[in-house]
Amino acid sequence: MCFILFAAHAGANRIDTVYVSDFGVLPNTYENAVTGLQEAINACKQTGAKVLSFPKGRYDIWPEGAIRAEYFVSNTSTEKECPSKVKTIGLLFKEMENLTIEGNGSTLMYHGKMITMVLDGCKNIRVQNISTNFQRPTASEIQYTQATEGETVVTLHPDSWYEIVDGRINLFGEGWRSNLNHCNEYDVEKKTTVYSNGWNILSKSKAKELSRGVISFATPTDFRPKAGNILTVRDIIRDQVGMFIHESSDVVLKDVNMHYMHGLGIVSQFVNNIAMDHVNCVPPDGSGRILAASADMMHFSGCSGKINISDCRYEGAHDDPINIHGTNLRIMEKLDANTLKLRFMHGQSYGFNAFHEGDEVAFVRAKRMERYQRSSVSEVKRISDREVLLRLDKPVPADMELGLDCIENMTCTRSEYPLADSTERGFQNCSVKRYVQLCVLNADITK
Repeated sequence: MCFILFAAHAGANRIDTVYVSDFGVLPNTYENAVTGLQEAINACKQTGAKVLSFPKGRYDIWPEGAIRAEYFVSNTSTEKECPSKVKTIGLLFKEMENLTIEGNGSTLMYHGKMITMVLDGCKNIRVQNISTNFQRPTASEIQYTQATEGETVVTLHPDSWYEIVDGRINLFGEGWRSNLNHCNEYDVEKKTTVYSNGWNILSKSKAKELSRGVISFATPTDFRPKAGNILTVRDIIRDQVGMFIHESSDVVLKDVNMHYMHGLGIVSQFVNNIAMDHVNCVPPDGSGRILAASADMMHFSGCSGKINISDCRYEGAHDDPINIHGTNLRIMEKLDANTLKLRFMHGQSYGFNAFHEGDEVAFVRAKRMERYQRSSVSEVKRISDREVLLRLDKPVPADMELGLDCIENMTCTRSEYPLADSTERGFQNCSVKRYVQLCVLNADITK
């Protein structure tokens, strides 16, 4: 009888924790683990497990076998830049609750272009003790080693793959080539970064490989870059993001390292209550790399509740460490006393659910950037990726200006800027009085 009771107890604990090894996913095999990992995630949803556990080690994830799903992500790409919004997702957690993803110090090594992880429609999720990285980051790092009249010699970081074809250099990765590039130059002495035309010059100059990773370019005589400076070159198309947290609530990331993120970084879109605790967006220690993200490292769009950013570190981004905003839609047409047709106007932000039934909204006078009436949303209807119908609980103001004024979602945005004591190392004791409270403590922002 005691044995039976013990076995039953052990079985109950086993359901509480799903181990990825139960699905044939073992660390340090360097094989594509994407299918087995998704099976483990699905098992958590089916059993109501409280923990998804990774035995410590390295897990490799390729696009082959990964889930592909359509997501419209704020501030990523226009219809022309990226017509398809179908994303490749390494790990998809959809409509899941009360789960801890326990990495135990593991590294998820990604290949190609993909979103590392998506939390979609989730509640009370915790991601902890885990690192993500890419075998071949989609940004390349090129250091000037010698500059003389008519010749520039550079050394490429070993993680920056290239090929010389017909005397010209191509940057490429696992299933992609870098085509539409943006370039920054990092001054290693001043520890400053500026926009640079260096890649445009190198890519158009005759290239010769002196040894593996060392390239000589026949450059214009007036091109004399500073030896030691490093070019960081990345494709401007934001077809994927680092991590996507979508229409979820009560999400915590703790002791998480994001060592490289393509496109935008960690994007939280219409999330209620989120905490970033010791989330480090930095290159891996000892890697020699200086870039960890090709755009914003943390991007919060239309979030509500409390955003708590504590003891995080940011190093090596091509844009903001932290970006927090809402999205206003322009009023295009009045259909009846309470109904408006609205349009997304930002080229790279459209297609997502900007309003939900019951949200409080404000009319915004475009000419003066001031709010002048508030209402509640009775109904939302999507017309197209760019246009929506919005029905309100009371008549729209008579003095609104069609084609100019906007509607702002007050339930899912900051109502005013935080009161911040800004320091070199970040922001101390920030808070917002209504709707969104933001607290940023000890943020280390470098490079």
